[in-house]
Order: sequence, then C-alpha cells, then structure tokens
Amino acid sequence: MYEKKFNMTVEENVFWAKRNLADYIWKSANLEGIAVAFPEVQTILEGVSVGGIRIEEVNRIVQLKHG
Repeated sequence: MYEKKFNMTVEENVFWAKRNLADYIWKSANLEGIAVAFPEVQTILEGVSVGGIRIEEVNRIVQLKHG
C-alpha cells in the first residue's frame, strides 16, 4: 500500500535521534536565555563539563534533556 520512503540502518537512526535531541535542547536553551553553542550542548549531554558556563546553566540544560 505505502512504499518505504526512507531506508535507514539502526546506526543511522540512532545517529539521527541523538543529533536531533541535541538540536532541540540547544534551541530550547537559547529560548531560555542560556548563551551556549551547539557543540557545547553536545558535550554537556555526553556528561563532560564545559568551561565558561555556570553550573546553574549546565543543570538547566541537563534538565531539558530529562524533560
């Protein structure tokens, strides 16, 4: 009935999901007024601390991830 439009492997699906999660959190953080770059958000989501960002802002980004 419907033809498959996209044929992605499991690895491609996981990469796509992780990339979009970081993108959504980065955009939400900017809306919240947290001045943070996209690579910094990816680093925070991996569990590594980033210099130059206050602990409160890191906590808010982590809470956006959990939300």
